[in-house]
Amino acid sequence: MTKDRQQNEIVRTQKKRNNFVMLDKGFLEDSRLSYKAKGILAYLFSKPDNWKVVIKDLMNHAKDGRDSVYAGLKELRTFGYYSKEPVRNEKGVILYYEGIIYEDPTENVANTTSYLFTGNPETANPVYW
Repeated sequence: MTKDRQQNEIVRTQKKRNNFVMLDKGFLEDSRLSYKAKGILAYLFSKPDNWKVVIKDLMNHAKDGRDSVYAGLKELRTFGYYSKEPVRNEKGVILYYEGIIYEDPTENVANTTSYLFTGNPETANPVYW
């Protein structure tokens, strides 16, 4: 089959009758996102609202390696679908990071500029991204 014919190939889906997930398809139509980033979002949105996801869990549920998962998350962060904030103890030491995934990047208050610092950095409790 020639390359031109392959590009015109029709792909159909055959869906199961149960085990459904309801998704806002806005992110699926966002041409800025790679299929990797869209897949990560779809996987995360398929989980219950109170689901706790550890990055290692994402790596264990796909063939993609660590670098691929981190690249997908970085892409989601760049376009406002993902934000993360450090959780600190009373001494200011970072204990862990808490991330939030957004169906609509306009809902992300920090949006796409949360990691772009234009002024002088804080020296007391710097935030590393």
